[in-house]
Amino acid sequence: MTGSDDHVPTGFTYDDETASADAATMLNLLLEYRDAEEALRRRVADVLEIGDLDLLGLRYVTRASEQGKPLRPSDLRDRLHITTGSTTGLIDRLEARGYVRREPHPTDRRSSFVALDEGATTTVVAAIDSMQASILDVAERLTDDDRTTAVRVLRDLIEATRSSNALPAAA
Repeated sequence: MTGSDDHVPTGFTYDDETASADAATMLNLLLEYRDAEEALRRRVADVLEIGDLDLLGLRYVTRASEQGKPLRPSDLRDRLHITTGSTTGLIDRLEARGYVRREPHPTDRRSSFVALDEGATTTVVAAIDSMQASILDVAERLTDDDRTTAVRVLRDLIEATRSSNALPAAA
């Protein structure tokens, strides 16, 4: 449906019977993009020799470090929607690889912050930036009108997805 001969069905696609052909094509391309982005994320995780979830956590730590904002383990837990124990394990793995370090909270001895390790900053930022560079290039090449439309559509899709998440589970 996308015109790509090498497209691998996700098992979750839209068809022309439930949506217009153009809408189905757009949504299937979005699913295909998600699959391609996931494959790219796995390659970057492989380069850094970490798992997918660890890479996502590392992206949050990197973003917080770049913005100069402290990131508590509980912030990471909440963003990743994982347990406290899983968060500790994730930070332990990233710390063992030399990517992050724990820093004591300046006023609360019971708390700490997670920061990007200075020695790993170049490696981590280069890996994450390379993952995002070609995608950013596409967004930069859009006209202002196309970018405005894309932003609106993506926000609407995000809201629709979040609203669907709020629905009660099927019995």
